[in-house]
Amino acid sequence: MTSPGTGDGYPVHSFPGEGFSAADSTWWCAWVNYYVQDPAAHAQQSLAQMRTIKEKHLYAKAGAPDFRESVDAEIAALELGDAGLLQLDYQANCKVD
Repeated sequence: MTSPGTGDGYPVHSFPGEGFSAADSTWWCAWVNYYVQDPAAHAQQSLAQMRTIKEKHLYAKAGAPDFRESVDAEIAALELGDAGLLQLDYQANCKVD
């Protein structure tokens, strides 16, 4: 852990790999957002990219088992044409107001 800085007046602590995880999360949400914008047109490309999450730091090294299970379930559901879990993820984690 590095020395704390400040963010919004509160201490900020950084951990090894935190930047990779943040980048991976942003990458994931970009593909989720792309899918949600036009599922009929973007499903195939989005799903192909989402499958590569397993190669990313967030999934392979930093994500807790329940995170990996959640992502796996989203991808499996999308492969069957069900975007319900992805929509929940979008609303909870990726939607920009």
